[in-house]
Amino acid sequence: MTDNIKGYLDHRSFNNIFSEPLQEIDNSQHSLEIKEFFKSTTTSTKSNIQNHQADYIQQLTQAKTQLKQNTLDSYFDERQSRLDEELTQELEQYLAELLDKNNKP
Repeated sequence: MTDNIKGYLDHRSFNNIFSEPLQEIDNSQHSLEIKEFFKSTTTSTKSNIQNHQADYIQQLTQAKTQLKQNTLDSYFDERQSRLDEELTQELEQYLAELLDKNNKP
């Protein structure tokens, strides 16, 4: 058994292993796969960007339409009307309470 181990450890056998020419690996398939991956990723990314851009433009268009419909003057008038209603209700309630207190003996 030690003879077998010595045979494996013989320096000449190591020299033989490393003296053989390296085999070239065919990288064309890997290169093709990388190119296909790059192409599909680029296409997917472009599509995502275009979809996002279209969605964003649609949102901006909707916001613009809403702003045109609801001008600042109409918002001010609507808000003023609501405040007037609230104040009227509060004043009526306050006056009713005052009248109740004054009418009680």
